[in-house]
Amino acid sequence: MKRLKIEQEIDKTISCKENKRVLFFNCNSRIFCKIHLDNKANNQILNNFPRCDYIIVSKDLEDIALFIELKGSNTVHALEQIEQSINTFGNAINKKYAAIVCSKIHPKFNTHKQQFIKRNKTQLFIKENQMQLKYNSNKQSIEKYKY
Repeated sequence: MKRLKIEQEIDKTISCKENKRVLFFNCNSRIFCKIHLDNKANNQILNNFPRCDYIIVSKDLEDIALFIELKGSNTVHALEQIEQSINTFGNAINKKYAAIVCSKIHPKFNTHKQQFIKRNKTQLFIKENQMQLKYNSNKQSIEKYKY
């Protein structure tokens, strides 16, 4: 993962946007790196294999990571892209999380979601259109942002 272009290093709020889908991640004073996997800079390195849109990872690149896909309605394909990214970049990462922000969640998606969680031992957040997550420094985990 160290060969990939880091788009942002910050300890405040990271935003990932694509086609009216948005994910906000509150770093809670810890430095995280935002890597845009699905862009021109990283396409040459990754040779166009299926991958998620973004990874937000702790600065040491092995403690905690959030794999993000911003999608229309094909949430099953989003899971495949995240799973490929976890298999490629997640080996050295201790705690892995996944997030899908999509236009619509289909009822049949639950079976695929359960299989994904079981295979990858990864917590999955899914929401339509906009999502807010945060790093909890006490638990050293990623969770939904509570207002």
